[in-house]
Order: sequence, then structure tokens, then C-alpha cells
Amino acid sequence: MPFHFNIAREDLLRAISAQQQITNKKGTLAILANVLMEVKNNELIFTATDLEISLKQTVPAEVFETGSLTLPSKKLF
Repeated sequence: MPFHFNIAREDLLRAISAQQQITNKKGTLAILANVLMEVKNNELIFTATDLEISLKQTVPAEVFETGSLTLPSKKLF
């Protein structure tokens, strides 16, 4: 589902950097290399897991259209 938002660059880079610490590990499930991005309620929520450790971060954002998707964390940087 597409979404549209504005976020401070520094906040985005800080969140993506932390998420990559979780997803950079080699795993047998390809989806574990992805980060879930959810845009709703004037915030951007990043979620990543390696099935042992999970990280969920909420960053303030100006939301124009809500939605969610997963992207490979390597593509985010």
C-alpha cells in the first residue's frame, strides 16, 4: 500500500541505521532482511527482527497518506 509523508532526514537516517543492525545478519528467511515501515497517526514506525531480537522505533512524521510495506534494509541506505 503506498504512503506519503515528510520526515526529518536525521531522524530517518538514525532509525534506518539502527534497523540495519538487526537485519544485516545472514538468515535462512529472506523476509528477515526486510524492515517493516508503517505510516500512521503522524508517525513512521520501523520494525525489524532476526527472530531473537526485535527492534521497533517510532519517529514523528507529517503524514499525508497512511500505509505500510517492507523493504530490504540494504535498499534503505
